[in-house]
Amino acid sequence: MNFFAQQEKIQKLSRYLSILFGLCVIAVVIALTCGLYFLLKIEEVGLTGRALYAVLCVFSLIVTSTILLGAYIKFRQSSAGGISIALDLNGRLIDPSTSDMQERRLLNIVEEMAIAARLPMIEVLIFDNDQTINAFTVGLTPSDAAIAVTSGALKHLSRDELQGVIGHEMGHIRNGDIRLSLKILSSIYGLSIVSIMGRIILQGTPRSSSRSRKGLGPVVLIGLLFWLAGLIGVFFGKILQSAISRQREYLADASSVQFTRNSDSLANALKKIGGMIPRWLKSSDVTFEHRHFFFVSPIYSDWNSLFSTHPPLISRIRALQPRFNGRFEEYAEPSANDEEEILPVSSFSPLPENIRIQCRDPASSCALIQDLLKRESSPNSSRSQISLTQCLMAVRTCLPSIRKLSVNQHADLMQHLKQIAEQDRKLSLYEYTILKMVNDSKPTPKRMKLAHYYSFKRLVPDLEVLVSSMAYISTEDATAAENITRSIGEKLGLSLRTLSPQECKISNLDSALKRLSLATPKMKEQIVTIIQEMAKADSVIHDNEALLIELVEFSLSAT
Repeated sequence: MNFFAQQEKIQKLSRYLSILFGLCVIAVVIALTCGLYFLLKIEEVGLTGRALYAVLCVFSLIVTSTILLGAYIKFRQSSAGGISIALDLNGRLIDPSTSDMQERRLLNIVEEMAIAARLPMIEVLIFDNDQTINAFTVGLTPSDAAIAVTSGALKHLSRDELQGVIGHEMGHIRNGDIRLSLKILSSIYGLSIVSIMGRIILQGTPRSSSRSRKGLGPVVLIGLLFWLAGLIGVFFGKILQSAISRQREYLADASSVQFTRNSDSLANALKKIGGMIPRWLKSSDVTFEHRHFFFVSPIYSDWNSLFSTHPPLISRIRALQPRFNGRFEEYAEPSANDEEEILPVSSFSPLPENIRIQCRDPASSCALIQDLLKRESSPNSSRSQISLTQCLMAVRTCLPSIRKLSVNQHADLMQHLKQIAEQDRKLSLYEYTILKMVNDSKPTPKRMKLAHYYSFKRLVPDLEVLVSSMAYISTEDATAAENITRSIGEKLGLSLRTLSPQECKISNLDSALKRLSLATPKMKEQIVTIIQEMAKADSVIHDNEALLIELVEFSLSAT
């Protein structure tokens, strides 16, 4: 499977469908405005010329504002849910220090896939009462994301198959699919308000005498127009929502293959689900509102309908294994010999086991991070013996435990870390990276930052700081640094100047990253790609290059 080509194809189709969805909203506004125009003409109210045009414009503005306001309110309500959605569906948060072997295996796999996807370690939950094979993702940003897995998935899937499923869920987080789903869901809610307004108008119309009904004829027509336009808009909106959701599932499948480098593991998991179809007929009490969060729709009757949020299993499997014959074998219970798969040695996570254990507890995580911060100033410490990659990996793995601290405990931790960093009165890139990762992992819920910048032209000074910083890290030759900066500017269609080393100090870099974090997701992806390419230019990624890549990826993905 060429997963990069598949990702590009699906992303392009998703954009087209999103445009169609926007056109659907516009069509509702136009339909209502045209309906009002003809109604005014029929009733001969005497409005002509500019007066009629003004009334129609005000009406269109009111309808559009109503839809947008409803969508905004719904989005804010939904975005505040996060992990609470999984808890409301009877999910149980897994203790990072659990001794249960299946839960331990799951945590290890999530950690591995987070590393492969270059995401921070996230919270993991389990649905204890669900014996089907499924998984569930929530969270608008990587920093507040969570993955839930059914007990049936832990019981019936092999390690490779479970890794494929978790890779799929990581793909949703990495691709921003939850945010996109909530935006579309909110827009549909905005359209439904139009229908609700029409129903309120119709219900509030008196039905007493024929004379009063005749006088209220235009009001009834307006109410009927709102009601029908809203219903039709919601109907087509849900069709497009389902079509977009199906494409994002294909994209997440391709992302799973990218992270695991194994298309068979995900395909085999889907085949097992196909063999368990009879169990789905009586399995789920999940509402339609939450079905798009799952690996496969938990509502069996939804699998092949026009409003299905997931592609047919056969289509997903054939995208991974083109020669699949389309027949599912009846699933058999796992044998006792499968138990040996629970805790294999991980090829993804080279962290020593004692460090992984420390990462699971908030108090131990605080001590570990303070110890890691001393790595540069104490070259003889035990932590200096592990690589920079392992240090960064350990910090990432500690972040879910850090988020469990109280606000005061987190503030105390930051104070201690700053004191350690300031001991030599010089803040290094390594120290700043750790401080930023911990500081941005506050225990208080973080609202998603909306994009403020839609063009690189307004971010030129910030790009100059970032690109110049990487150029100076990559080479000590000032002329070579200028050439690198110039070539990057040409790629972006900008004229970038090379700043002096003094202009690339940590405080300037911090300000630049804060502004760059407010760019659009597509622009952020370009920035990360550019920094990675600069580091790989000489085929060797040095420590400070790896640090800046980590810093940029974390800063831009956590918003």
